Amino acid sequence: MNRTQTVSRQRKAAIMCLLTGAIWGFGFIATSSALDTFGPFQILLIRFTGAAILAWIPLLAAGKTITRSAWFRGLICGGFLFGAFALQTIGLEKTEAGSNAFFTAANVVMVPFLAWIVTRRRPLPVQFAACVLCFAGIGVMGWQQGGFALRQGDLYSLGCAFLFACHIVSLQWAGNEDADAINAVQMSTAALLSVIPGVLGTWPAQVSIIALLSVTYLIAGSTWLAFWVQTRAQEHLEASKASLLLATESLWANVFAILFLAERPSLPMLAGGAMILMAVWLTEKTGSTPEDVDGLSEPENSCQEVTSGG
Repeated sequence: MNRTQTVSRQRKAAIMCLLTGAIWGFGFIATSSALDTFGPFQILLIRFTGAAILAWIPLLAAGKTITRSAWFRGLICGGFLFGAFALQTIGLEKTEAGSNAFFTAANVVMVPFLAWIVTRRRPLPVQFAACVLCFAGIGVMGWQQGGFALRQGDLYSLGCAFLFACHIVSLQWAGNEDADAINAVQMSTAALLSVIPGVLGTWPAQVSIIALLSVTYLIAGSTWLAFWVQTRAQEHLEASKASLLLATESLWANVFAILFLAERPSLPMLAGGAMILMAVWLTEKTGSTPEDVDGLSEPENSCQEVTSGG
């Protein structure tokens, strides 16, 4: 592949990641609405089971077979995906949608360090500075009139950010596999992990139209479509660059939260959010080169490190 083709594919992949961020941004609103009817793990069971069914359709229709490597890497991706969404959904139940979105966006400064384990490329000094700035922003967002306090929901969201970072890096690790296969396996893995905690809860006797529309969007939009697009995009985009573009979901989520949930942004939230976004910019301001993208697939011995490091 020549340089022009590589740059073109990288730009298309960047647009795909931006689209994913927008889809996820409204997903915060849909999840918040669905939580009025379903429990957190019931939502995960519904969304991942539905998305798994949708993910297998193009795979089976094309008559594709899944290699042993794709099964293994898809299982790893699915494990990270389930853990991230479990913490995110619980966190959203205990805090505001906008705050949950901003804390989740902290994964963008974690990705370069996790990718270092896989690619063995040391993060630049500016990325270390961005990490400090990001956590300073988190501190500002946690400041209340009585003093500093991180709410329980914020801590869940931070844990979610770490696992989402692991998931983004694991998709880079699986970049040589068929995207349809990886998506089907990771959706199925997350669905299976959701079964026990999902069925143990008390299911609602009645489901409103709003709740039905919310879970439909979560299945078809935020889960199947978004992760199919992301998985395809990361075949041609380096993990830290992808994480920056995916982090735009926090901007969309806050806009949607104000428009649809009548949330009012506070000054600490705006200031802390601005610091986090500045950290995102610092992390990615050097960009990535086509040569970096061509080198996404690492030797097998370095790939194994992500499984032990996750």
